[in-house]
Amino acid sequence: MRIFTDYTQLPQDARGAAAAIGNFDGVHLGHASVIDLTRDAAKNLGAALGVVTFEPHPRQVFQPDAPPFRLMSAEARAHRLEKLGVAVLHELPFDKNLAGLSPRDFAAQVLAEGLGLSHVVVGADFRFGKARAGGVEALAEFGAEFGFGVTVAPLLAGAVGEVSSTAIRGALSEGRPKDAAEMLGHWHRIEGPVIHGEKRGRDLGYPTANMSIDGLHPPGLAFTPSWWRCSTGHTRANTTARRLVGCARCLARTGPIWKPSCSISKATFMGRGCRWL
Repeated sequence: MRIFTDYTQLPQDARGAAAAIGNFDGVHLGHASVIDLTRDAAKNLGAALGVVTFEPHPRQVFQPDAPPFRLMSAEARAHRLEKLGVAVLHELPFDKNLAGLSPRDFAAQVLAEGLGLSHVVVGADFRFGKARAGGVEALAEFGAEFGFGVTVAPLLAGAVGEVSSTAIRGALSEGRPKDAAEMLGHWHRIEGPVIHGEKRGRDLGYPTANMSIDGLHPPGLAFTPSWWRCSTGHTRANTTARRLVGCARCLARTGPIWKPSCSISKATFMGRGCRWL
């Protein structure tokens, strides 16, 4: 998968993709359904399958002091999108300048002139442009004017209700990982570096590993068996472990300790990076 972060200087061979547009936080089943429609459009047009997303997440720009809310990092999102077959990922740098574009200017300058998209697919609740003034009807009008097709994907509803990143965050906060998994299509995955902890493994009698979740939505406290993968250089190993998910205060001996981290106990392999599968 090729990743581009500048829509003003895009190579000619990266233009013309059929692309899904959105934040894709969590890359849940609703996102997958949008990408499936995009794949169909790409096949019909003979175009590359693409995704247009934003980095940082727009909420981080408009609400910089808000608590961490992201379900995954940009790197984890890219990894997941690649698994879904996305060939071209456009990570548009989201700042006040991009946010200040009118819906028309966004469609003209970014989607048509900058990226040269042949087709775009968005969810039914998609909003764009300054103050979120543009909707799917306006996008279809601009597409006809500027030469790209538009498909609107219906919102996806599952057994636990409408599938959305917000609903998944709520399920994780409330300690309902199975409900989150129903919407994600898999168990919630967290990627991050292994960090030094409180050295409690020495007292517990077995090794532990701590993984930073700084900047990510903190899931509710839970003990669950899990698969995890760690890597050092080119070496990877899978093993089973029991994980404790939540703030490190639950393990504090004297008073609360607030650290954005997760603990993996009874681990048999440690590395510089870790991914729960």
